[in-house]
Amino acid sequence: MSKHVTILLLPGALGSTVTIPLEMLNSANDIARAQRHREFCIDVQLAGTNVGDVILNGGLKVRCPASFASIESTDLVFIPGLWGNPRAAVRRHRELVKWLITQHGRGATLCG
Repeated sequence: MSKHVTILLLPGALGSTVTIPLEMLNSANDIARAQRHREFCIDVQLAGTNVGDVILNGGLKVRCPASFASIESTDLVFIPGLWGNPRAAVRRHRELVKWLITQHGRGATLCG
């Protein structure tokens, strides 16, 4: 019963809205493995608009290993907090918005 979780990495995102979910999910995996509950493991994937370095708010540089477009299906998406006008962010990330709508239509939970 493995679940796939996508944590989005977007330029200017608040770092804590990326790192806290990542740490919590990885800790849950560690606990499940320690208790030999491998069937409850969570597949956590960081994804952004492109593969490569992403600069978060405050200058934290994070390596993004995947593009959201390469993920066909996920169970849960963490959408990071963005500093500034949300309408501008939506206009900059139109393809991401379409992907989020598709994932939600396939049953994914969106968390922001």
